[in-house]
This record gives sequence, C-alpha cells and structure tokens, in this order.
Amino acid sequence: CFSVVEITIIFGVMAPLSYYWFFRKWHIAIHVHRVMAAIFCIDIVRRHTHPHSILLNIPVFVIWIVDKVIFAYWGHASLSQFHRILLGEDYMVLLWKSEGHHPSKSLAPNFYLKLKDSSLSENAHAFTAFQNRGHVQLKDVPGGWNTGIMIRIYRNKRKYPLSKKDSTSHTGKIADADKSSAVLEAYGPYTGE
Repeated sequence: CFSVVEITIIFGVMAPLSYYWFFRKWHIAIHVHRVMAAIFCIDIVRRHTHPHSILLNIPVFVIWIVDKVIFAYWGHASLSQFHRILLGEDYMVLLWKSEGHHPSKSLAPNFYLKLKDSSLSENAHAFTAFQNRGHVQLKDVPGGWNTGIMIRIYRNKRKYPLSKKDSTSHTGKIADADKSSAVLEAYGPYTGE
C-alpha cells in the first residue's frame, strides 16, 4: 500500500511539478527532484519489497555517496583572485589562474562555480570554460590567466527564494560582488559531455 501511494505522489504530483519548475524556478525544482530521488531510493532499498536490492542497489548508492564526497573536496579551489570583464549589461567573462592545474585535455571543460558566502541551498552551477593554451596575456588581467568562462548575467529577483542570500540569481551575485572581498569556489575541470 505504501509503495502505491508513494509512487503515485512521486510520479503523479512531484515529477510534473518539478518538471514545470525546472524552467521557471530551478533553484526550488532541483531540491524537489532530490527529495523524489531519495524517497524512491528508500523504497527500492527496503528489503521486504525488493529482496535483491541489497546486492544491486545499495552498493551503487554507496558509490554515489562516495563520489559526492570526493567531488566536494577534490578538485576544489577557493579563488580570491579572479577577474571580471563586463561585456555590456548582460554578459561577462570570468578569468582566473588555476594554480597546480594543468589545462584539461577536453576541448571545453566544465567548472562548477559558487560564491563562498552563498547559502547552503544554493548549488554550484556548471559552466563550460575555455582555457588559455596559447598563453595570451591581457592588459586588464595583471597576474595572467589560464581559465575563462563567458557568463550570461541574470539579475531578476527570485519570487520564491530559499533563503535571504538567494534572492538574486547566482550569476547576478557574481557580477555584482565586491571585487576586494569576493571569493569564488571553483570545482573542476571536468570533462564536458
């Protein structure tokens, strides 16, 4: 009985709602989607309804958790020295020098970025980057750079923020952050797909 009610709620209510919100309120929809996945995983792992799940699902779930922990600490850098070049009102280029990281072998590696003072409910956002393989120097970037990202700036206020810090879009906060005190958390490079 529990499984019937649970699956009906997940796939009949929560899935369409999160799909609708993904295009309008992504910062809320991703959390709804994670709750759905957790409830579904708990139901599958329950031994009396799925006797073979202990052999198949639990090891994969443990590997996924280990991967998340490694992702949180490995390949992570706190960037206090990054340069923003505004290209009009709606676009900017972020440039920084990744110390200790060699250029990715991928054509366009992914980096996940987040301001250090963002709330816990704000996830690091994925951006496709370009790398300075030709060692081009720019006069506006005194320390040099080896990684750059072109970003579309969204400054709209969120109607339903999850915290006071999340009232503005992440890219808007990066564009408007104080240059002297802003610290950017960068995870990567990861191979793009």
